[in-house]
Amino acid sequence: MARTSTYFPLDKLKAHLAIEDDNDDKLLEELTCAARGFLEGWVGPLDDRAPVPPEILLAGREYIRWLYDSRDPDKPALYEPPPGVFSLLSRYRKWSFG
Repeated sequence: MARTSTYFPLDKLKAHLAIEDDNDDKLLEELTCAARGFLEGWVGPLDDRAPVPPEILLAGREYIRWLYDSRDPDKPALYEPPPGVFSLLSRYRKWSFG
């Protein structure tokens, strides 16, 4: 978790999502782990010692937003991440043929 929180610090993530309380902190930590896995599936392993391009970080935050919003039964179901996430990642896509 510590490695992931360097990319998505909880306070900045909560500001991005306009969350003011601490009720969902544990959930947000779990979602950041899921987001890192998603990002690495698209762009390859993230090097914790190297800077990550802002487009990848924004894609991660938007992916977390999608995961967070998708859990709400009062909102329409969103079955896949917003296309903007993939647009942000497309330049950094690592293709694997196996």
